Amino acid sequence: MESYLRLYRITVRHDYFGESPCPSLRLRPSSEGETLMRRRGMMFREEAAGTWSLFFTEEPDTEKDVLLLDLSIADPMFVLYTNWTGFRPADSYELRLPASEGQLDATAAIAHTDRKRSIGSGFCAVALRLTEEFIQAARSGKPEEAVLQFHAPKKRWEYLFFPQTEESIDGKQLLLEDTTGNVAFRPFTRCKAYGREAWHTVSESPVAMRTTYGCRLRLTALRGNGKQKHVLLSHVEPPQPGRYTSRDKEMLRQVCYF
Repeated sequence: MESYLRLYRITVRHDYFGESPCPSLRLRPSSEGETLMRRRGMMFREEAAGTWSLFFTEEPDTEKDVLLLDLSIADPMFVLYTNWTGFRPADSYELRLPASEGQLDATAAIAHTDRKRSIGSGFCAVALRLTEEFIQAARSGKPEEAVLQFHAPKKRWEYLFFPQTEESIDGKQLLLEDTTGNVAFRPFTRCKAYGREAWHTVSESPVAMRTTYGCRLRLTALRGNGKQKHVLLSHVEPPQPGRYTSRDKEMLRQVCYF
């Protein structure tokens, strides 16, 4: 690798993972791209999750060389935690690089096409035009890059609590509280779900979807005329995409037992 220089870097970021790398997508050269790289003495490597770089030894033909790459989805849950109106993973999309800006709103930069996808191909064909500016930046030690930023939607949290005992419970006594104060919940109501009686509550406001949250949820019951709190569940997990289905698409559901 000593004789190779980095020509270009592509990084994928996603709000859902916060500051951590995004492992949800894969990027690789197409068969045409591999042919071009062999002819030009280039290498394409994944340096870390969500980060890929193109290296070169010989200068490409900046008049006509376009490296074709294939972007695919590695996590089937990607569609659930990505804010992308109208996105259909079975359809074809394209992305043309370089763009006028280094950091791109991914869902705005990636365009829907009528291209017929070949078997085994990803959802998005990436065309990277190899420019003279790339070479100059690489020679100066400051290679150019593109950052594709995806965003996560906001969802209300919906909870269903199923009692495991015959003890009579007054829903007015139940509290789902976040001890950090970040998420507030509405009063409980009785409902029927999955063929059983349950207690139901939702968050007051939508919460941005993340892999991890800073909240600490617990279920308590008020006792002694509301002067005492009895902890029924000391640890209540935040809802996760795809685990339970809610009738309301703007809700993330979690099911608990106490």
